[in-house]
Amino acid sequence: MYKKIILFSFFTLSIVVYSSAQSVLQTIYTEFAGTTVNPDSNGHYWNNMTSANPLKLINSKDSSTNFACTYVAGAWITNTTGVGLLNPSPALLGDFAVASATSNLYYNTSSGQFRISGLNAKKGYKFYLFGSRNTGNPARITRYTITGIDSFVGTLQTSGTNLGGPGINQNNSKIVTSSILTPDTSGVINLTVAVDSGGFAYLNTMKMEEYDNTLPVSIANLSVSQISNGVKLSWRSFNESDIENYVIEKSFDGVTFEFAGAVNALNSMNNTYSFTDENAIKSTNYYRLKIVEKNGVYKFSNTIRLSQNIQKAKILIYPNPVVGSMLSLQLTNIDKGNYDVRIISSDGRNMQSQKLEHTGGNAVYSLPINATVTKGNYRLVLTSGNKALSSQAIIIE
Repeated sequence: MYKKIILFSFFTLSIVVYSSAQSVLQTIYTEFAGTTVNPDSNGHYWNNMTSANPLKLINSKDSSTNFACTYVAGAWITNTTGVGLLNPSPALLGDFAVASATSNLYYNTSSGQFRISGLNAKKGYKFYLFGSRNTGNPARITRYTITGIDSFVGTLQTSGTNLGGPGINQNNSKIVTSSILTPDTSGVINLTVAVDSGGFAYLNTMKMEEYDNTLPVSIANLSVSQISNGVKLSWRSFNESDIENYVIEKSFDGVTFEFAGAVNALNSMNNTYSFTDENAIKSTNYYRLKIVEKNGVYKFSNTIRLSQNIQKAKILIYPNPVVGSMLSLQLTNIDKGNYDVRIISSDGRNMQSQKLEHTGGNAVYSLPINATVTKGNYRLVLTSGNKALSSQAIIIE
């Protein structure tokens, strides 16, 4: 007779979902209290965000759009004294290497929020954010949160001693790049610029790309959690139409994926889905969704990773000393298999043997002590074939 105890942990990781193989429809460049004379040296036209709200946005070709950027939360503070990046390198920053744009900046000491409105809810938007302030330690790190139906969070160290190389105490090469995001049903995406560490948050330049070829569905809140019988994936869909199914693919290395299962689409406005992988390995598992349209076209989600909360293998005997005719053997994270439990006397004699069929993982087994095992000092030995897993001293009283 034995009683099995199942131990498990639960946690959720939220990620954003994007569609691949999309083309850029237009690009919007924005500087903050900048001084760029349009067009720049690359032939691009910039928007200059100031305290005047809202700012109607033009695209990089100087064409008007339906988009607007509005500063909606936090104190509006800019620095135009040249504390940004004065000599940006095209080799490091590409089309952001425009000194009149990177030399000035918006900043705050807590958080601030921009609202980009007038977006097309059926298209996707990708953001590129650059922050840089010339100052030494302590290091200053900015956290950018971009939210529509789905969301993205990225961090960027903007400042710190020798961050950009010897004597360069600021970021001169790193850009935060979001996934392709879907606006909310009102056509809005919010950008929050907040202090992650160091007391200041910065934003010098922003680029937004508009993408076509979005799937007829928006996916949000893809999450993964460890449960007692495996790994559970959950996600939500919005404005779903003409979707055949969601194929769940898994990988053990994050590179090579295989079929894990599929869930049929409901094709209605708002849905919640889940899938349980009962064959997850006791290590790191990678998952992604293959979103298949009825016409056979498909896109992939981002890859999400779960490292299962694996406990160290452990064998515990209690009570010890053993009082009475029963002891308990607790196995933690022990592989499934057939085991032998033996009680060995101090002179090496095998006093008792018992077969144990362990179903894997964590369990507690109750083992009766034979009457032939009298009071004294012994060793309890657990073996699998010729391999000894444990040999522990016990006292029987």
